[in-house]
Amino acid sequence: MAKHPPVNTARWSNVFSGDHVQVWQDANDDIFFKVVIKGKRPKYFYNETAWSDVPRYIVDETGHMHYWSLFQ
Repeated sequence: MAKHPPVNTARWSNVFSGDHVQVWQDANDDIFFKVVIKGKRPKYFYNETAWSDVPRYIVDETGHMHYWSLFQ
C-alpha cells in the first residue's frame, strides 16, 4: 500500500460537515481523506478504496447508518 502524502502539505477541502462528523479531501490528491469525529483524533485514509473506507469507518464509530450514502 502506498504511503499517504505528508499531512502538512495537504490542501484540505471540506466535502461533508455534520453535527459530529467532518470529512475533508486533499485538493492535491483526490484519494487522500481526513475524517474528524467529535471527541476523537483525526483519521486519515489514502488509496483507491478510501471513498468506501471513509463511510465504513464513520458508521463503525458512530453507529449511524445514514453515513453509508456519504459519497453516493
